[in-house]
Amino acid sequence: MKMFKPLLNVSILNARILLESSQNSRVDHLSFRLQLVDAILSRHFSQVPVPRLPPADRAANLPRVVVEHNHWPVYIPNPPDRQNNRQTRARCVVCSSHGIRGRSTPFMCESCNVPLCAVNCFKAYHAS
Repeated sequence: MKMFKPLLNVSILNARILLESSQNSRVDHLSFRLQLVDAILSRHFSQVPVPRLPPADRAANLPRVVVEHNHWPVYIPNPPDRQNNRQTRARCVVCSSHGIRGRSTPFMCESCNVPLCAVNCFKAYHAS
């Protein structure tokens, strides 16, 4: 990967330079990359396999409450009278319930207004 990414970037740059020299016009690098991605996707999209749906009994056990009810992690808002630029933090509800002391988080659930660690506790809180 250390060699692939730089070689891919150089190849894309060389392709844009060749296109510019053949058309005698300037092409923006970002728009060229977007056109390249669009051309690759439109050409090979029909070959992408269709994802299989889980069986009905497994689908019933999946927690859908997060998607259906807009439960997303957001930063805890700073109070308006706060003078410094430090982010407001609060103790995570899941960590506190498991006896983990001293762990605070800058995140909370947008719908529940409950402070939760974004990595593991957010999913654990909403799945139970």
